[in-house]
Amino acid sequence: MNGLRIRKGGVFSTIQDLGRPQAQVDGVAVGGAVDRISHELANRLVCNSPDAATLEITLWGDELEPLADVVIAVTGGDLTPSIVGPTERGEMSLPQGRPVFLRAGTKILFRGALQGCRGYLAIAGGFDVPSMMESRSTHLRGAFGGYQGRSLRAGDVVPIGQADKQVGQWMKNVRTGLSMDQFCFAPRWFFRPNDYAAIVVQLRALRGTEYEHLELTSQQRLWSSQFKVLPNSDRMGCRLEGASLALQSKIELVSDGLVVGTLQLPPSGNPILILADGAPTGGYPRIAQIISADHCKAGQLRPGMSIALTEVSIEEAQSLYREQRTMMSALESQIAIQWRGMVDE
Repeated sequence: MNGLRIRKGGVFSTIQDLGRPQAQVDGVAVGGAVDRISHELANRLVCNSPDAATLEITLWGDELEPLADVVIAVTGGDLTPSIVGPTERGEMSLPQGRPVFLRAGTKILFRGALQGCRGYLAIAGGFDVPSMMESRSTHLRGAFGGYQGRSLRAGDVVPIGQADKQVGQWMKNVRTGLSMDQFCFAPRWFFRPNDYAAIVVQLRALRGTEYEHLELTSQQRLWSSQFKVLPNSDRMGCRLEGASLALQSKIELVSDGLVVGTLQLPPSGNPILILADGAPTGGYPRIAQIISADHCKAGQLRPGMSIALTEVSIEEAQSLYREQRTMMSALESQIAIQWRGMVDE
């Protein structure tokens, strides 16, 4: 069987793709990769389509083992990935942001987050788990999708799909050039467009639907204060703590639409930032909306980090999103050029 064995489950690792945006109308969370940019990049690096399923790894602890020779790519937060060969002779750093050939039996370990919160491991061919509601993403609270509707744990073997033809050709070329005791090979080129080293993460945002209900002092605090990410944050949302925010008066809201990036204000006065697994509706006031171009940064927030909000216009938000998609298209073209060069060598 061509699969990835989970030797040790980490803090929280799940199979994710680009989610189920069409299912919101049925009350199902969008789901999918929290940092979609890193997810897409990992897939492109191994010649997968951007919606192929990847492994989203949170913080640390995972130990993985491919059962056959594979090509992988690791992107996103720096979780200090390393590898140990099948003969258990020494441990070396796993190159990130590029395709990496690994022999069967190589151990892949994630020692801990130096930057960011989530890493993405793509494998050539994608993870071949069943599609449910047009997605392979894990919906944890619904207990469906991904691998048996749950996070991965020791003993699981996740099946792998058929790799692209040029990946197969490159693997054949690499095997020819490696000695039997060499278990890893990676090209010199790499792509890592995102930096998650900031102590205070700057997030750009629009005013939310209920922004005008905030007290004037709270409106000022929203844009001038820092908010700390609390330990009880998860894929549903980041719970924040900082300058307490308050409404001008209590308002009764009918449950209304939420999207990824919505900043809600519960009665506690501490905002909640909705992430991929957040409910599609809610009743707390929506005081701000993180722009789409910054969702990847929001997805890399971990407990203890802080955020600061900068207000932008809808025109600026649209322009920044177009710039991000243009950047991703350029990366896709550059990666395709590198792959053609490797296969033709």
